[in-house]
Amino acid sequence: MARIIKTINNKQFSLKKLGARDGFTIGLEISKLVLPALGASVDGMRKDEIIHGAPQTFGDAAQKLVQQMGSVDVLNIIDKMFTGMTVDDKEIDWDEYFSGNYAEMVEVLMFTLKENFESFFTESGIVQKVQTFLTQ
Repeated sequence: MARIIKTINNKQFSLKKLGARDGFTIGLEISKLVLPALGASVDGMRKDEIIHGAPQTFGDAAQKLVQQMGSVDVLNIIDKMFTGMTVDDKEIDWDEYFSGNYAEMVEVLMFTLKENFESFFTESGIVQKVQTFLTQ
């Protein structure tokens, strides 16, 4: 399995890139979080400021995102993405390593999400297709 490597805070993080089966399945799970928030943003943009008042797109999107989080097993997703992680060539237990160090965890998570799912959300056109569908 291919590895993805990035230096963050002067430490080299190395993770296994997800296989197609896990990557596609997790991509669909992440869509459950992202697409409702996107829908809320599009709905907010459609509001007429005179009739409905100024749209609350970011607030609406954030609320929708939080509401959807229960529908996805976030810990299982993170566990699959962080299994086999090394920091400076030493394998770590991510749960223990990131305890109290959530800022660095988020940075590593964002890098891992980008490396594993960028093509799922950009090249596949899923976001643009949903936006087109929602604005029709």
